[in-house]
Amino acid sequence: MCANNIILIKHKCTHLFRGYFIWGIVTLFYIFDNLLNIFPGAMKPELSAAFSRSAADLGSLSACYLWAYGIMQIPAGILIDRFGPRIVLTIASFVCAVGCYIFSSAYTFSTGVVGRLLIGFGASFAVVRVIEFMDVDTVDPPHTACYD
Repeated sequence: MCANNIILIKHKCTHLFRGYFIWGIVTLFYIFDNLLNIFPGAMKPELSAAFSRSAADLGSLSACYLWAYGIMQIPAGILIDRFGPRIVLTIASFVCAVGCYIFSSAYTFSTGVVGRLLIGFGASFAVVRVIEFMDVDTVDPPHTACYD
């Protein structure tokens, strides 16, 4: 009887570690998402010189991220519910990384816009998943999961 309890506790602790690990990955993706949102503002002089554009054009470049980000919020939730978070977040983070590469290697303004749109598209999935993780019903306190 005691051995069964130890196995049960080990299973719960392993499950808890896996949950925290997945939560950590999603949280890092969300932090990365926020950094991608604000970094054009920090690079305004460099972007202005690289693209030879005015401040209004750079504002539009920054807004491309938010357009894709905002439009994809509802479809992101539907896709995560339909296909599961593992595959959807993997694809979304890959799209976000491709967008970062395109934006970082952009020589023209239009290529930069495409990169920012892809970054916004991929990053929109992070917020939806983090909000789902913050659902109070799904949170299991560590002391109840390992020490029942």
